[in-house]
Amino acid sequence: MPGQTQPEPYHYGRSTAHDDLQATLLHWLANQSGRAAWGEIDLDGARADAYAVEIVRRKLVNPHIYEVKAARSDFTGEMRTGKWRKYLPWCCRFDFVTPAGLCERSEIPEEAGWLVLEDGNFRRRKRAQVREASVPDWFLLRVALHRAPHMPVGRAWVERQWIDHIRSKRRLGAEVANFIRNKAKAHAELYQMKARVADLRAEFYRLKAAEAHPDFATSDLFENPLEELK
Repeated sequence: MPGQTQPEPYHYGRSTAHDDLQATLLHWLANQSGRAAWGEIDLDGARADAYAVEIVRRKLVNPHIYEVKAARSDFTGEMRTGKWRKYLPWCCRFDFVTPAGLCERSEIPEEAGWLVLEDGNFRRRKRAQVREASVPDWFLLRVALHRAPHMPVGRAWVERQWIDHIRSKRRLGAEVANFIRNKAKAHAELYQMKARVADLRAEFYRLKAAEAHPDFATSDLFENPLEELK
């Protein structure tokens, strides 16, 4: 109905904004050197939005859990229930990830850190406490083999990636077309230069012949060969 706010579409039981923020976070983590990240990791009944580890000498160390909150109601509900504390035994650091303006620094629990997506970049507003976490090797191995086949990726995020891909292809096509035009122009100029060189060479040989045989060069004996045959 006109004038009514349409409800935000949901994917996998969650909002598109949540899925977009989660996908952006995983993409950001995956681009960091020496780190691997996965989404939707099951932790004995709790499900982490993002689970990242550092790779040091072929070992997975310093597990880090990220909890994504894209709505104010979701964040306040998490603070009320304290569900996030279930993640602490499984990581050395725990961060909340939100868009800008969702909450205040004072609302973030003491044990947790806080990452904010602002102007397309993640900015750390609060550092997480570092804890000793005895995460078993079998769990890290399971995480390493996890491919998250049902990881939600927001439609808006996918569309942005596709648009960026198309723009990159168009830029490349324009550069190739410009190169071809410049190459064709250079070839045309080269042919003109070769023709000019040929003309200069012919003129040079004519002058050289005239210098060697001045009488022949100035003679009008063969100016009209047909007259000589009469």
